[in-house]
Amino acid sequence: MTHWQGNLINWLAVVAWLLLIYYFSNQPDLASNLEPSWDFLLRKLAHFAEYFVLTYLLFRAILGHNTRQRQAIIAAAVLSIGYALTDEWHQGFIVGRQASIKDVGVDSSGGALMGILLFWKK
Repeated sequence: MTHWQGNLINWLAVVAWLLLIYYFSNQPDLASNLEPSWDFLLRKLAHFAEYFVLTYLLFRAILGHNTRQRQAIIAAAVLSIGYALTDEWHQGFIVGRQASIKDVGVDSSGGALMGILLFWKK
């Protein structure tokens, strides 16, 4: 596989993950039959995990452009947080959903933890 093909695959993975996040954000109701406290916990964990993975995918894609590792980590975290903001804004327009700055915080925490782990691994 050429460098160009590897970069394309990395960016396609980012786009696929963004579309998956968008798909779930676009659902009017993601009701579950769980006890409310478990439902709340699992929803927040899902938010955290979505952006944990997104930050990693962005890091890999950005790193493929001969970017320094530290710059790629920072750029990935910033882009992930930016998408979290636009995702919550988008949810404000979906019937049955609401935009929440707290969710942006949970999303950003997932992205930040991935950034910290990538720095630490370095």
